[in-house]
Amino acid sequence: MEFLDGIKVSEIDTLKAANIDPPALAKVGVDLYVEQILKHGFFHADSHPRNILVLPEIGQICFIDFGMMGAIMPNDKEALGDLLLYFLRKDIKKIMPLLEKIATKTDIPDYKKLEQDLNELVEGVSNTTLQNIKLGTTLNQFKTVLSENKIILPYYLYMLIRGIVIIEGVALKLDPKFNIMDNQQPYSSKIIRRRFNLKRLFKKNLHRFQ
Repeated sequence: MEFLDGIKVSEIDTLKAANIDPPALAKVGVDLYVEQILKHGFFHADSHPRNILVLPEIGQICFIDFGMMGAIMPNDKEALGDLLLYFLRKDIKKIMPLLEKIATKTDIPDYKKLEQDLNELVEGVSNTTLQNIKLGTTLNQFKTVLSENKIILPYYLYMLIRGIVIIEGVALKLDPKFNIMDNQQPYSSKIIRRRFNLKRLFKKNLHRFQ
């Protein structure tokens, strides 16, 4: 165990006095968190302001208190990439079976209602400008859709949603104009393009293995 003498990200005035720019800090902090999720598949699930320190002397952000961590399983990491891709394409017909594949338990009473609920969620996001989308709000709406349609995801995915909602809230305190969707679009687009290209490459060469 190591003692770290840093500034909590909630101490805005102290950060400014140390010549640390809060909006720039918001961007770097979210970048680090998204990297935990998409690159490493291992993330801090309790990233509230008291668990994020800034070391002013070396200009580093430190996540502390690792009592609540989450790990994305390799198969689910692939499925989550597909889910994001289908969500952006508004392909509800592919989202529905994928949710059943990811879920630990399903007892969907009405598939038509599930389709309608997902469609309303997707259309609501697509009809909102990127700058006005609150990812935390969208994820909470997604959780509501799952709950109402009796779809239960693996516990660590609820931890992931919780972690994203919290980190977005931290970023907004540092920079009220911060938009996590806008900020992460280049990185997310890169991941999606890579995912799509790998799938296309696999399909193109599938005959070689048959």
